Amino acid sequence: MKSHSYINDSLVDITDTLDIALWELDTNYRVLNCNQKAYEIYGKGVVGDFCYHAATGRDSICPNCPAQLVFAGHKNGRSEHTRITSGGETIVIDHTATPLRNQDGMLVGVVVTIVDITHLKNIEQKLLQHQSKLEDLVQKRTQELQESEKKYRVLANESPDLRYRTDNEGKLIFVSQSFHKLTGYTTEEAIGMKMTEFYVNPEERDLFLVALQKDGFVSDFVVQLKRKDGSIGWASVNTQLYKGQDGNILGVDGVVRDVTEQKTAQNLLLQSEQRLQLALEGADLGMWDWNLQTNELYFSPRYLSMLGYVQTEFPHTLKTWENLLHPDDKESAKQQILTSIKKGSGKWGIEFRLKAKDGRYVWISGRGKVVEFSQGGSPIRAAGTHRDITNRKIAEEELRDKVEKLNEALTQIKTLKGIIPICMHCKGIRDDKGAWNKLEKYITEHTDAQFSHGICGKCLKEHYPEYSE
Repeated sequence: MKSHSYINDSLVDITDTLDIALWELDTNYRVLNCNQKAYEIYGKGVVGDFCYHAATGRDSICPNCPAQLVFAGHKNGRSEHTRITSGGETIVIDHTATPLRNQDGMLVGVVVTIVDITHLKNIEQKLLQHQSKLEDLVQKRTQELQESEKKYRVLANESPDLRYRTDNEGKLIFVSQSFHKLTGYTTEEAIGMKMTEFYVNPEERDLFLVALQKDGFVSDFVVQLKRKDGSIGWASVNTQLYKGQDGNILGVDGVVRDVTEQKTAQNLLLQSEQRLQLALEGADLGMWDWNLQTNELYFSPRYLSMLGYVQTEFPHTLKTWENLLHPDDKESAKQQILTSIKKGSGKWGIEFRLKAKDGRYVWISGRGKVVEFSQGGSPIRAAGTHRDITNRKIAEEELRDKVEKLNEALTQIKTLKGIIPICMHCKGIRDDKGAWNKLEKYITEHTDAQFSHGICGKCLKEHYPEYSE
């Protein structure tokens, strides 16, 4: 089942400016969205494919899958695997998975950042080989130890990541040349500084030391670090204790990777998701996302609450929506949507009724648009919003009733009916309030008739005989 994508296009575009690939996975490990770098590594068919198949060609979840660790409750997950490029080159890929939650805190997927770490792994492999050789040689001769230490420093300076060593008090006794790039301090300025001076949050340093003392090493410990200019950066730290010939602990060896760009991209994704959710809540809109190929849909919590449902009570399929349509609206609503999808624009706005959980029908204003097409130009995904307009529809019906009654009353007012009291002498007419009025005044007020004054022949002869002949 394809779920709703929480990453908008502008944020995917942002990650394209970074030298990292990005996947968004749903809880079924299916790739919902990715950036251009991911297409370059895994090919154009990655979206819609399962991550394990796209990454390794497997038909089942990979061992040590980082996404699986997140779904199992871990804060994040990380794994590495090798891949042969189209040019025949074997590269090492690092996958880091971070939880993706909706506004209710529900885990709806993961964001996976993917980095080609082939160069780093080659250097690390050389360093590990060198370190193993160094440990053997330390037991033999101090001179060989010094020579090996020199080689270690050379390799460390070649690494794009920061390498450092501290004594037992946490003071830096060695840093690689990349230290300046990450922190702004020169190697000369850094020597003698305590690691605590670089931590933004002291409690993170405490957690780091607890883990180091417990296991003798720390892997992928993400922290905020203060730079010399006061700015804040993000770093992923991997360390281990190093010991002397007698086995005593002398300090800590560490590798620090600058992940500021990666964390910035993740924060932008989160902020965008929060803004979208706030906008939808402010407009009182429910959201839906429709896979036109499988007819699977995502319905937002507000969409469901309009009808009195919660997520677990509402199957996310097109059939569910069709079954809730009012019988009088079903065919017209479906036809209008299908017709719009077939058009080039693929946009629609319609009104229809859906049956709520309590049995009543809710008037809905539905708007939608095709948002994704296949390479051949066929629509494959649509999305849109629903708004509850029941109150508006009730008000419109009440207004129509009032207008009809008013028109009826006006018609009755302008029509003379029944027995009308008239004076037998002056011919005055008594109105409904008991007042006597002249005939023309009464008729004017109660009909659409108008008067013009003249004189009949009889009255002319009686009152104006000089004009009668």
